[in-house]
Amino acid sequence: MTVHNLRLRSLDFTRRGDRTAAAQLHVRLYRDDPYWRPLSVRTYCHTLDPRHADLGTVAAVGGFLAEGFIRQPMNRSYGVPVVVGSELSLGTIGLILAPPGRVARFFALEFYNDRTVCTRLLEAAWEWTTEQGAGRLQGPVAPFGSGDEGLLVDGFDQVPALLAPYHLPYYAEWVEAAAMTVRMELEMVRLLCRPTGPRFPAPEVRPLSSPPWQLLAGGEWQWLAGLQGLVRPPIAPALLATCTRLYRPDLAWGLYAGTDERRLAGLIWLLPDPYPLHRRSRLGWPSARLAGSRPPRRTRLAALALAPDSRWEDAGPILVAAALQDAAEAGFEAIEFGLYPAGDPAVAALLAPWPTTARRRYRLYERREH
Repeated sequence: MTVHNLRLRSLDFTRRGDRTAAAQLHVRLYRDDPYWRPLSVRTYCHTLDPRHADLGTVAAVGGFLAEGFIRQPMNRSYGVPVVVGSELSLGTIGLILAPPGRVARFFALEFYNDRTVCTRLLEAAWEWTTEQGAGRLQGPVAPFGSGDEGLLVDGFDQVPALLAPYHLPYYAEWVEAAAMTVRMELEMVRLLCRPTGPRFPAPEVRPLSSPPWQLLAGGEWQWLAGLQGLVRPPIAPALLATCTRLYRPDLAWGLYAGTDERRLAGLIWLLPDPYPLHRRSRLGWPSARLAGSRPPRRTRLAALALAPDSRWEDAGPILVAAALQDAAEAGFEAIEFGLYPAGDPAVAALLAPWPTTARRRYRLYERREH
């Protein structure tokens, strides 16, 4: 693709019109991808609204929209490239400055398959970052804590898990060509639910006595895996609203020391995923909506965390085993387990007793002042 007359203008995400422009580009880019979850413009606009950010977590918001024309060869015999159609939105990027103002994060990075568009957007983002007095630019992150962080780099042939990001295959190539370095790699795997499996001692696993988000908001936890937005208290309102809406008490368990409800050694919390495991059919959106009306068959790991003073050596495997068995009895087929740092030996040992059937890999990028 060849771009003509590329220019950038500022995006104000507090304005509905600018959010709609970003959402319309997102839908246009992904609508022919069979593994993308169809999102309406209205739904995507909702995630881009800064009013859904938690108070005190955002110092400034910015963004840019790339516009231009696309050159296409009209006469194949001569191969003469001409400009076709009207001006298009070619890319977007949103920016958040987090207090105390030394780190900026980018979100909603979407663009046509063109290196120049991606480079111009990230250069503009870096200029905005330095103008704000920050020395680091990191991302991509979920808009205002509404889901997971990271750019998908492997696993494009799988339907993404609930609240997990999904991107087009060419994104990583152009982002890495634009002076962005890899800060961290994250993984997500799929575990099949089995009514029988490895057994562990200490059967003190039972439903939680309180909603898990209330337990996670207080105290320090050793975070093994789960939704990245839950790691940083307080939980963002948009993420909390989604978790509350999907919460099922029979999909949240705690490991207790004896009968004392206050001595919680660890917890595991699953969210039912209403989307199917398979990709969309060629019928497109109607079939996806019909599939979404069926009972959910897979779950998403929201949190797997241990208390810092836990004395259970096998606390993690005990909780995973209980979740796999109880989820199978509830009619679920799989657990999407993640996100967690790629190659983490603790998580590798935790997952060793169970085979993984699918794996996705994500990257977080960063640019620093020299």
